[in-house]
Amino acid sequence: MCAKKNENNVWNFVYGFVYLIAFIIVVVFILKNSFERRLFNIYRYEYYYDYFRIHFASQRLDQ
Repeated sequence: MCAKKNENNVWNFVYGFVYLIAFIIVVVFILKNSFERRLFNIYRYEYYYDYFRIHFASQRLDQ
């Protein structure tokens, strides 16, 4: 009886460990995607900033 209970504890530990690893992988994947999207947005905003800066500079040169 005692050995069976100990074996169940080992299997619970193994399943908990597997679930923990899967959870960490999912969290890292989501964080990586959101981080790459944030980097892409930063690059896009810098591109728009350069476009507006050149646009306003050329308007100032025309006047």
